[in-house]
Amino acid sequence: MYRFFISLNQLNRSIPAITGSDAKHLNQVLRLKPGETIELFDGNGYNYHAKIIDQPSQRISSQRVPLQILDQYRSNTDSPLRLIVAQAILKNRKMDILVRQLTELGAVQWIPFTAARSIVIPKIKRLENRIQRWKIISKEALKQCKRGMLMDIGPFISFQELLKLTEHCDLSIIFYEKSTNSIISDLFQSKIRPKQMMIIMGPEGGFTSSEIKQAQDKGVSIATLGPRILRAETAAIAACAIVQYIFGDMA
Repeated sequence: MYRFFISLNQLNRSIPAITGSDAKHLNQVLRLKPGETIELFDGNGYNYHAKIIDQPSQRISSQRVPLQILDQYRSNTDSPLRLIVAQAILKNRKMDILVRQLTELGAVQWIPFTAARSIVIPKIKRLENRIQRWKIISKEALKQCKRGMLMDIGPFISFQELLKLTEHCDLSIIFYEKSTNSIISDLFQSKIRPKQMMIIMGPEGGFTSSEIKQAQDKGVSIATLGPRILRAETAAIAACAIVQYIFGDMA
């Protein structure tokens, strides 16, 4: 069954509808007809079954596809762990890929930040545009992976601002390629079950020793991902999967 996003604004209307590019795709590419059933999600944890309708006052078009909501049900595909992934900014394409894959892996929030060795730091206007692009990418990923909750993205902050946010987490881990800390193994064997945690991933050049010291001073745990040096984007995906396996729903 085809799956589409629908806003709460549309759901509150007497005749809700799919609009924009999704309407064009549904009408001109998929060529779905009145009476056919589709699945909807609102990004707030609820899914819906809906029937496409076509009435004199509510015609199907490439801009708007009117619907009749048949039923509503809670999504059961989101992780019980509120996992926040903080990523030092990487080159454009890498960040786009990470947004999609971390959405699939169940992260609830993705925070881009600047680190001392960040190669590229875009201007404010460009950052705003990129965050909007990442939100679109994340929403598209939800269609495929069948999550119910949209991943919160942003805002773009500094490393120091990021460390302040760790105070609101039950557990925070910064991954550092020079660390020999076996905290991941220790956590796997422990009975600790955080409800909200943050993992902090570095830029292409890794974190500086000063940044690691600042993180330690804030009570952030330091961990390694093993003996091999991973690319920044590989490390983020590996760390997210490991954490979801230990604390989330991938076991």
